[in-house]
Amino acid sequence: MPESLIIGYGVVFDEAGRVLLLRRRADEALWPGHWWLPGDTTPLSEEPDDTVPRIFEHLLRQRVRAGYAHTVYGEEPATGRHTVHNAYVVMVEEALDGAPDDETNPFDAMEWWEVTSAVAELPEQQAELLSTVFERRASGWDFEADSTLDDLFAEPKAPPLASIPTRTHADRRAAGDAILAELTGQNQFAQTIETRMGPLGSYLVDHIWGDIWQDGLLSRRDRSLAAMAAAGALMQVDGFAFNASIGLRNGLNRDEIVEVCLQLAVECGFPFANLALTRVLSDWAESGYEYQPEPAEGKDDGQRRRSAVAVWQLLTDRPTDERQIAQDMQAQFGSVGRLMIDWNLGEIWTSDVLAKRDRALIVLAMHIAIGRTQQLEDALSTAHRFGCSWDELDGTIAIASAFCGLPRASDAGLILQRLRD
Repeated sequence: MPESLIIGYGVVFDEAGRVLLLRRRADEALWPGHWWLPGDTTPLSEEPDDTVPRIFEHLLRQRVRAGYAHTVYGEEPATGRHTVHNAYVVMVEEALDGAPDDETNPFDAMEWWEVTSAVAELPEQQAELLSTVFERRASGWDFEADSTLDDLFAEPKAPPLASIPTRTHADRRAAGDAILAELTGQNQFAQTIETRMGPLGSYLVDHIWGDIWQDGLLSRRDRSLAAMAAAGALMQVDGFAFNASIGLRNGLNRDEIVEVCLQLAVECGFPFANLALTRVLSDWAESGYEYQPEPAEGKDDGQRRRSAVAVWQLLTDRPTDERQIAQDMQAQFGSVGRLMIDWNLGEIWTSDVLAKRDRALIVLAMHIAIGRTQQLEDALSTAHRFGCSWDELDGTIAIASAFCGLPRASDAGLILQRLRD
């Protein structure tokens, strides 16, 4: 296969929360007249982390600090070459003297856009990058904690002993009380659980909410996704509904919660998905919010397989074509192999309601919950490939352990540590 094309984009917000877009010149061969995030290809002589600072210095005459944010993958339309799209959140440090070099500038205009409008305007991969960056920014994500690709994907070092928590019970209890009160809107929620359930209630507050939810490995939005996925995979309908309700407070929307149910249908079957979806729809109606999910778009088999090819290449980095993909899978797995391609990849994974990173995260949580040990390495590797850091995957395993128990979760933990090493 030809070498991948790496592209870096800078995401910069103004004080009003708008994002900066640049318009490509009408005579540009690629996307003429379209609005882009400030971006450029990364030449072989340049490190990916250096691309965005170069763009801003050369095109906008600004010295910036760029914190790595997210990566998505795609395919160059003209050549079929694999593309890697890296987003960096930009902090402007200094305005530089001099004017940009117009002769080499592929852009001819700049504007600040509302994020929702920008997502609708941008090409697919850039839109996915911006959506993810916006969601993480809204959830309090620290983009400077892992400021470079090297920092994020560097070989892990053994954590020092001081990194092991040494909190008192009072610390854990106070943290558990606080987050439960915040997410449920009930100040005595933790006390009610303990009074009703005794020692199990104590551990629900102290262990799950005072420890796991405080480990700093995942954003709250991601925790809600992982918790819903694990609960749904075990047909824990009450747990799914509870985490769906607090997920709305943690940055999820109702379409995304419905999408978790669709992925449940793939991984665990329609009865599980039906129970989960029926329950949340009922809860929303009882709360006075009438919500009607939109029907799925109908696709012919040819459309499904073309979509499946694109997803397959993102998941595996291996070439295929629509004529062979379903046939090959059916030869290997029988009729269910074709269904994996036509339905799972060609329809469910093609949906853009959830970013590919988020979908990979919930699939991992489902696999952990139901003890699908043989698929764990692929699920962990896929989630990492789509942008989940090793720490985020560690946090996902911890969340899943609250639903499926420590033995099943430890299987995933062993594989994660081997992949990290």
